[in-house]
This record gives sequence, C-alpha cells and structure tokens, in this order.
Amino acid sequence: SMGDFHAASSILSPKDEERRYFPDKAFDGKMETAWAEGKDGDGIGEKLGFCIGTTVKKVRIVPGLAHPAYFKKNNRVKKARLTFHKIKGQHAHQCGILIEYGGAVKTVTLSLRDAMTWQEFDVGLREESENGHVGILTILEVYPGEKWRDTCISEVAVVPFAEPGK
Repeated sequence: SMGDFHAASSILSPKDEERRYFPDKAFDGKMETAWAEGKDGDGIGEKLGFCIGTTVKKVRIVPGLAHPAYFKKNNRVKKARLTFHKIKGQHAHQCGILIEYGGAVKTVTLSLRDAMTWQEFDVGLREESENGHVGILTILEVYPGEKWRDTCISEVAVVPFAEPGK
C-alpha cells in the first residue's frame, strides 16, 4: 500500500483549465504526466506537499517530465529538501482542505541524478502519528532545461515500513 496521497502546491495556475501540470500529476502513477511548479524562473524554493497516513521507509521520485521528447527541455530537480511533519488536524475550507501540522519530525536532503527514472532515498521515519504526516518537498537546485524553465516532477511514491508481523 502506498497510502492515500493529497497533493498541494504553492502555485496553481488558474489558466490551466485541463489541470495538466497540477500537483496530483506527481502522484497519478503515470510517468508521462508531471507536476510543474508554475512560478517565473526556475522554481527554487517552490514546494510540493503530500499527506500520508503511515511511516516512511523510503521515498521514490522521478524527476522532470519523464517523456523522451520533453525531459531535457524542462528543468529537472537536482537537489531538494524533504521535510515531514505530524498532522495535527484537517479543516474544511472554501479553497479545499487545510492541513494543520507541527514542527518537523524528519528532514532529509535529496540529491537527484539527471535521469528519467525512479530514484530511491532512505528516509527512516518510524515515528507514528495519529493523524498521519505531511511531507513537503522543497526545490533547492535544478538541472536547467534546454527550452523551458519550468521545473517538473513526474512521480513521487512513499515506501512505508512493513507492518508488524509481515
């Protein structure tokens, strides 16, 4: 089980009626789709967030838009910070669900290869949380695109620690 994912971004373009590059594209299991940060420039400091209801042994990421015709044309994440927080609560709001979370319980820095493939990182978040955790991936550095400066991530997946007795 990969858990239930709910994506969030610091920028959502109202012009993107098809939701082509919205955050949920990084969690849809399709390599040919991607989240793009949507900010002018390279997207340094932009964030991709997700909620999980489990511990986290590893995180797997496919950087860039994993399509041979577009991979090198867009920016790809070179370095990122992944921070996990315990969720304190969730609140319905006119803009969606607002997640209330506490201080960081685990932070790792990820160095990604410039490759259109799954890359796996040890996280080691064994601490349980009654309401789950929120993970926040912050872009720190990118491989520059040959044509566009949009920084993309095709997929993010969480590998939980095995349940006791399994």
